Amino acid sequence: MSSIAKKFGKLEKQLQKLNITLDRLIEDVKQVQEASSKIDYATSLNYLKNLGEVLLTGTSPFYIIIQQFSTKEYKNVVKVFTDSDIFNVIAINNPSEDYISNHNILSVIIADSQKFGESIIPTIINLRFSAFPSFYDDTTVFIGNRYLHDTKGVLEKLFTKLENKGFTVLYDEKDFGGGPFVYQAINQFGPVPRVSIFEITVSEKLINMVDKLESIYKVFVTVM
Repeated sequence: MSSIAKKFGKLEKQLQKLNITLDRLIEDVKQVQEASSKIDYATSLNYLKNLGEVLLTGTSPFYIIIQQFSTKEYKNVVKVFTDSDIFNVIAINNPSEDYISNHNILSVIIADSQKFGESIIPTIINLRFSAFPSFYDDTTVFIGNRYLHDTKGVLEKLFTKLENKGFTVLYDEKDFGGGPFVYQAINQFGPVPRVSIFEITVSEKLINMVDKLESIYKVFVTVM
């Protein structure tokens, strides 16, 4: 065997060793990333639990976010949407939708939604309650279209089915057009978000109108 062939043989063995080392390093990095992700998830989960209730027992990748969880009345809302085991609900007291709380909510959702499989597209509804001007009745529902992203095509079905339940549905890009949470979510899910996320605003009077809340709940069930 020539000296050149011997050198190539040694070089090939060294490359094989390097490939083995590289494979091990890649595996180590994956394990570190998985461990870090679990720590981040646990930290975010604890953060949210200190602000309200985090109920991730739903059997569908459907998340309802309530960020006005400040009074006993809002427990009625949470009870309606968790009466079955279909939805996941995060209810915290964060009406201003600050960046840190939004980030923690989204970190938990992104991690939790993976249990449904990578091909599953989650739906996230930011459900808000507001005092409406007198010329809107209590059955008005605003769907914010300033910020929204609808990969699954949920909105059209939602609009129609809410109207069928007797609600007046309006799109809005101003006061009820979608705020910091939806905007941040669209960005946090990546450059091509695989998620349906939007904001729905209903009258604050519905907090104590269980029949109307149940009607909205039934509509959500049909558009999953």
